[in-house]
Amino acid sequence: MSDPRRATSANVPGMPAMQIYRRLLGYARPHAGMFAIGVLGMVIFAATDAAIAWFVKYFLKDAFVVQNPRAQWLVPAGAIGLFLLRGASDYLLTYFPGWVGRQVIKALRADLFAHYMRLPTAYYDRASGGSMLSRLTYNIEQVAEATTLSVTVLVRDSLTILALVGTMFWFNWQLSVLAMVVAPIIALLMK
Repeated sequence: MSDPRRATSANVPGMPAMQIYRRLLGYARPHAGMFAIGVLGMVIFAATDAAIAWFVKYFLKDAFVVQNPRAQWLVPAGAIGLFLLRGASDYLLTYFPGWVGRQVIKALRADLFAHYMRLPTAYYDRASGGSMLSRLTYNIEQVAEATTLSVTVLVRDSLTILALVGTMFWFNWQLSVLAMVVAPIIALLMK
């Protein structure tokens, strides 16, 4: 079980957000293996995004331009395989980080309840039962979901961007460099 004092220090005014976030990630640290399976799903998901771009290029070139009969049979099998792999990776990247989030919620609730049990009775006379119950149920749910969801989105989207930019450079590096140079200029002009 985590240190019960950890749940109370997040309420300190003026505490930097990064320090609070590190504390929240401390609750997820014991479940790093399960989160790593989710990260594997994120890697596969990002790879399937890049593979779809490659697949479309292969499909258009070999199946229609070259009229390769083998490609016309491989394309449907490849599409089914690619979408099955994408579905499996989506399950991994959703289920395992979600499971870690539930464990973080469980630990936070246990720590907060232990803290409630040590409070003096005068606190209960002043405090609203509804607000205490809300902290125990709703607030902890939101905080713990933010802990795992933000990491999930950060890793998944970063890997997807890297995979797609890598694919872009693989297909045509000159056009990719041109796009990288022109995109900020266009953004400045639009701003």
